[in-house]
Amino acid sequence: METIRLLDLVDVAIFDYLIQNGDRHHNETREERVVLIDNGKAFGNPNKDHLDILAPLYQCCLIQKSTWDRLQVCRGGKSSMLSMFFDV
Repeated sequence: METIRLLDLVDVAIFDYLIQNGDRHHNETREERVVLIDNGKAFGNPNKDHLDILAPLYQCCLIQKSTWDRLQVCRGGKSSMLSMFFDV
């Protein structure tokens, strides 16, 4: 269970990086799932990337396959963005 939770927190870091949310103070959980709250500073300066948001990824160096697959879809590496949401 701890490994899954750790990988969930890495997912949160990746999501925060994508929306440039550098002010997540803590992570909430409900029924063993991470709940994302506190996106007050999201979508900041589009010309500046804050790499420190990815600190959990640097420390863990692991990513869930499902997360990797979704990131590949987002960059155009698979069929289309629609496949993230619909069976195409």
